[in-house]
Amino acid sequence: MPILSNISQCRAVTSITRLTGVIAILCSACSVLASPQANATSKAFDVSPLKAVAPRTILDETKFGLNLLAIVRKSDSGNIALSPYCVNAALLLALNGAHGSTATALRKGLQIDNQPLGKLDGDNRIIGDTLAADSLDGMVGGQSDFKPELSIDSANAIWVQRGWPIYPDYIALCHDRLGAAATSVDFTNPTGAEEINTWVSKKTHNLIPTLVTPDQIVSDKLVLTSALYFRSDWETPFNTVETHLAPFTKSVRNIQTVPTMRQIAWMDYEETPLCQMAELPYGYGRWRFLIILPRPGRTVDGILSVLGAQGLATAPHNCTNTRVDISLPKFEIHGDYDLRSALQNLGMGLAFSRRDADFSGISANGLNINSVVHKTVLKVDEHGTSAAAETAVDMMDTSSAPSGTVEVTPKIMKVDRPFFFAIQDSITGLVLLEGVVENPKS
Repeated sequence: MPILSNISQCRAVTSITRLTGVIAILCSACSVLASPQANATSKAFDVSPLKAVAPRTILDETKFGLNLLAIVRKSDSGNIALSPYCVNAALLLALNGAHGSTATALRKGLQIDNQPLGKLDGDNRIIGDTLAADSLDGMVGGQSDFKPELSIDSANAIWVQRGWPIYPDYIALCHDRLGAAATSVDFTNPTGAEEINTWVSKKTHNLIPTLVTPDQIVSDKLVLTSALYFRSDWETPFNTVETHLAPFTKSVRNIQTVPTMRQIAWMDYEETPLCQMAELPYGYGRWRFLIILPRPGRTVDGILSVLGAQGLATAPHNCTNTRVDISLPKFEIHGDYDLRSALQNLGMGLAFSRRDADFSGISANGLNINSVVHKTVLKVDEHGTSAAAETAVDMMDTSSAPSGTVEVTPKIMKVDRPFFFAIQDSITGLVLLEGVVENPKS
């Protein structure tokens, strides 16, 4: 994919679940800058389908993401970028084939104890469909001014070892409920991995060219994949002339000088004695880059613990339009995480047991989850961000002030210490990508 020049955020996510007698889940995400489109067209986005999505679905996914992030941070003190949306999508494919205590364990880990599976699948299908509809150059319906480009691609897929017995009803269910197409491949031949990687590369717009190697899946029987790609201009790009070197303080003894962007603009903003919160809008306004900056002496983990899933899910509705003088470091994150232990700690341990896991809704042959790997890449600069994520489950500013306002003194927000970020839907509160920046230079 060519280097792009005025994107606010772009991301790709893919999930793979491999089943041999085991299930392995692999997730990866990456980002790259994007260039403006010369012939952008204007289209309107219909938000009405999202009204059918239960707030509980968004809250549960938000809770899962925060719990996963908290556990990962216990063993990784550096920069982190995770896609809870992508990991959740891959695990839903596995959950649809799980029975008994195994299904209960997966539900516990995903924070969806009481939600009917059909409703969960339906809500996630609606979200996936609206992501596809979001891929447009254009405007919010009813607005007359042009808004920057937005490009999103999301998809699920099932890869089956050629000749291995899988229930047709499971394939039909995943296709109808989650849009996952099934393909028969030969995992014992290198071409099996090539087919999966070709699909991943296409869905992530070449940001993730390789997700699995032939030796990783040679003994697998089933691979479940979920991919997401997100790219959008900032609604108000940062002026590169304003970018300067500024200190970023991780600790008293760890102060780095990093390239830092700056702009004064109207944006959704909130502040409390614990933190400052700002939302930088992408594209035509649905998607936001949320920044939560703890006050000096506070920690990211402490703030997230107080905020909780409810606070994060409703953040888009709690901020008010404010003039803000914001300084934000440019940063790039490349993450590679083995989530097996984290998911077991979340209560999914039974699904990993070779003896006790029950995925009898997929096949009469025994299956269990073997590994869960998540890879991410995210890049943020003056123009925007491009990102891709891949997950595999292996079974073996607005620049203008509001109308009528007068000149006001802006709030000062210097993002010069560790902070939390998320790419979030301003309509539903859904989080596509989230993480923590501890050192912009890393």
